[in-house]
Amino acid sequence: MGTVFIAVVERNIRGLPPELKGRFEVVSPEDLSARLEELSRRGVRRVHLAFLGPRPVSLKIPPGMEIRDGREALSDLEAFPEPAEIEAQSFEILRGLCDLSRFPQALHPLVLRLVHAAGELALAESLLIHPDFLPTARRLLKEGRAILTDVEMVRAGISRRLCEALGVKVYSALSEAESPPSGFTRTAWGLRRALEKYPEISLLALGNAPTALLEALKILRESPREVAVIGFPVGFVRAAEAKLLLAESPLPHLTNLGGFGGSALAAAAVNALLHMLHEEKAS
Repeated sequence: MGTVFIAVVERNIRGLPPELKGRFEVVSPEDLSARLEELSRRGVRRVHLAFLGPRPVSLKIPPGMEIRDGREALSDLEAFPEPAEIEAQSFEILRGLCDLSRFPQALHPLVLRLVHAAGELALAESLLIHPDFLPTARRLLKEGRAILTDVEMVRAGISRRLCEALGVKVYSALSEAESPPSGFTRTAWGLRRALEKYPEISLLALGNAPTALLEALKILRESPREVAVIGFPVGFVRAAEAKLLLAESPLPHLTNLGGFGGSALAAAAVNALLHMLHEEKAS
């Protein structure tokens, strides 16, 4: 048998779910000697130990077993596959871990990319996806309609290559937010200005500011337009409320419950849509 990686963690902090420990199994200090003996009987000859807390006072190491410090594990872990292979492996692992049963098959690539971006399996449980979101967003991007993000981080995370292939422009609300009047945040004011200035904007990708999402809902109620909304504002002030208001609106939307969100999720949602269209075009 090859090398085994063990993280030695005190019982009171062993809350990490088994599937998220990577190559390290988690063992308590009290159980470590017995686990090493079991591994020795199975033919394991090298074990990397990473101690997250105090080391055991006494440790019985089986004869012929090499114990290495967790810091030395880098030498055994450094042989990474190519980037495309890493992504493929990640999604293969995710398909075995993520419960997609409540989503239609067509949404699985989108949900998996979101969970992959978040690094959090529980995200799938809190996603709210309007039945018309996927067909509407795909069609609008296929028509070359523009995307509006709330902040530069979302825009930076969206694949420029895939956007260019579809002829899709990406605008940022912050770049339009010069001198906001009293009562407006920069993102809310910039979003209002951008929607007035660029009638081709039809996909909103909001991953930072709750005020931007709230302003978008207000504008779209005042001046309806064909649009799909990705709403992942993050934080503890008005983020959850803004998402609930989006979820109860008739707008084709993608959002989640609570304050968890962020620019990476908003960008990942757009990239998932772009990848779908790219694969459809290539087939």
